[in-house]
Amino acid sequence: GVDSTWPPPFASGEPPLALPTTLALSGAALSVPLAATTPSLIHLSSASPVLVGVRGPGRPTESALYVNGANLHLVVANGTTQVVLQAVGEGGLAGELRIAATPPRVIDEGLGPKVALAPGDARLFQFTLTEPGMIGIGVRGSVDSARCRLLDGQGRERAAGVISMVTLEAGPYYLAVENPPDAPPAEVQPALVGRIKPDKGPPPDVRRAFLELVSQPEIGR
Repeated sequence: GVDSTWPPPFASGEPPLALPTTLALSGAALSVPLAATTPSLIHLSSASPVLVGVRGPGRPTESALYVNGANLHLVVANGTTQVVLQAVGEGGLAGELRIAATPPRVIDEGLGPKVALAPGDARLFQFTLTEPGMIGIGVRGSVDSARCRLLDGQGRERAAGVISMVTLEAGPYYLAVENPPDAPPAEVQPALVGRIKPDKGPPPDVRRAFLELVSQPEIGR
């Protein structure tokens, strides 16, 4: 869900954590400031149920309940992002919070590198548009569970799903490919069409090329 009032803004003097790290969970709530020297995919996981709130520059404030423990992936692109964990029920926070960071891999037109994703795992890819236009983004995999999220340079989500066609401004973008926690292991490839326009072709040419790309036989078949 979305709650514009929670989590509350954190103190500006609170230093970001050095990653990777593991934090002991206790008390009613814990505020975790996160920052990256370069845009990164931040992985957070815990075993106990928690309510998680996220607040950061240029991104909408978000909150979500994780009844089976936190398992989320955040793109931290600039500034400091605050993550707040709040206990569910009367027992307080318990267990540990594991936090790690993964840098993005640069992708270009076509299919990107193959990567293996365990259940609940994710990878981040990066590309830059030198001019505005329509592009197609997606993911091909050995199983149908993987999904992707397209984010702009501020970490704001611009599209999500297995495949998406979207018109974007020039600038840096990030493609987060995720495998749900209840899914089997998967081998996936990110797909990008439209970054390089074929002879300045019209959007229908981009759409057709993208659909041809993602309709190719899946990996491993």
